[in-house]
Formats: sequence, C-alpha cells, structure tokens
Amino acid sequence: MTQDELPELTDEQIGKLARRLFGPEEKWDDAAAEFVLKLYGIDTEDTTAYAIKLLNNVVQRKRERGEDVPHPVLTLLAKLEQKADKNVTE
Repeated sequence: MTQDELPELTDEQIGKLARRLFGPEEKWDDAAAEFVLKLYGIDTEDTTAYAIKLLNNVVQRKRERGEDVPHPVLTLLAKLEQKADKNVTE
C-alpha cells in the first residue's frame, strides 16, 4: 500500500491515535502537540494560517449552535486573512 492509498483518518481516529501515542493531552510536550496538529493538516510553521483555521472553526461552531459570533473575533479573523493575502501577493 502506498502513501496515496492510505485511508484518511477521522477526527475521532486521530484523537484515539494521539492518546495512545502520547497519553492524556495535559502531558503532551511541544513535539507531541506539533505531531497531532500535522495529523489534522495544520502547518505549524505558518502561524497565521493556523490562527485563521482555528478562528474559522470557532466561528463555524458558534454559528452551528445558533450563537452570535463576538465582533472582536470577526475583526481579528478579517485582519489575519488580510495579512495572509498580503503575504501571498508579495
């Protein structure tokens, strides 16, 4: 089986794998946390992209629950997206 043929892991499977490898989250070191973030497809080298992904997840969850999204969260998200767009065009 090649790398391309490996099945994608669900979030639940990633969580179970991480707990088996590293134990409870509160005991993870930086390397363990970085490995888990990479399993989720988050590039830890790009903190702006990480922050955008994190905030988008927060906004999505709040909207799914019918909650209002605080204006400062939306403002921060917009500023980070502008920064990312600026970095791409440079």
